[in-house]
Amino acid sequence: MPDSPFDVLIESFNDAKAQMQDATKSIQADIVRPLDPNAQTLTRQQRLVDFEDFMANPARRESEFLRLRERYNLPDDKPIPRRLVDYVVQGLKEQNRASKDSSYTPPGLE
Repeated sequence: MPDSPFDVLIESFNDAKAQMQDATKSIQADIVRPLDPNAQTLTRQQRLVDFEDFMANPARRESEFLRLRERYNLPDDKPIPRRLVDYVVQGLKEQNRASKDSSYTPPGLE
């Protein structure tokens, strides 16, 4: 007995869903990865050192703030770029996790 039209419809739907999921994953991977092909992924220690430098350097924080504000054309009622807030929150979380890890040595104590 041949497949019912309902079975063919479900199979087509599942195929289309799988294709859309694959396309979405590839698009997200392109967005998350840096556009610069020469960019390198930082190690945990390098990220922590970079975050420490970011937090200790007011000129760098202000520069990043102004760059993000201009890039996303933020209105005056939303003065702080969300990406900057996310970066600081993520950096503090990673710093906190690293401080509980015995292999972590804070920058300057190496």
